[in-house]
Amino acid sequence: MIRKLRLFLLMMMISGFAAAQPGSLSGDLQTNVNIFQRDSAIGAYNTPLYDNYFTGIESWLNVNYSISGFTAGIRLDAF
Repeated sequence: MIRKLRLFLLMMMISGFAAAQPGSLSGDLQTNVNIFQRDSAIGAYNTPLYDNYFTGIESWLNVNYSISGFTAGIRLDAF
């Protein structure tokens, strides 16, 4: 809960700063979804990953802000 609050406050500060200053705010979001299927032909069995989980999700969020030749960025990873 604290992490979500900190992220929200950071995003609000960034958006407030971007509104007060002329600059460029950019970013991207990438999300991958993996489906795990047992396959004895390639040895994908009797491992915790294939035995206990059906899917996995990975996400990356990049946010960049540029102003007067200065660029700052932040990257958040979730697995």
